Amino acid sequence: MAGNPKEEGSAKFEDAISALKEAEERESREIEQARAGKEERIAAARLKADATMERAKREAAALKEKLISDARAKLAKEEEEIREEAEQEAAELRKKRLPEKAPATICEKILEEFNV
Repeated sequence: MAGNPKEEGSAKFEDAISALKEAEERESREIEQARAGKEERIAAARLKADATMERAKREAAALKEKLISDARAKLAKEEEEIREEAEQEAAELRKKRLPEKAPATICEKILEEFNV
């Protein structure tokens, strides 16, 4: 027996509405899953960026310490070279003798300065 065309149309309409609701619910779930996935990826990217920044800070601090250490070593070496050179010059000056009249001349000049 053939059904009432009005009832068949109504059933088809209800089926179409039901299918539309299901599609909307499915779309809503997919959108929510995509949002959750996006938030997870953002959180993971933030963690990775933080870890990268921390590693970069540690590497920069280590490099800074190495540069400072190298500079200190270079300064110490230059200081030692200057000290050795000064000691050699002092030793050479100690070997030289002043002329015998030099102390008397120096004293006279000092006394002249003070008008004695």
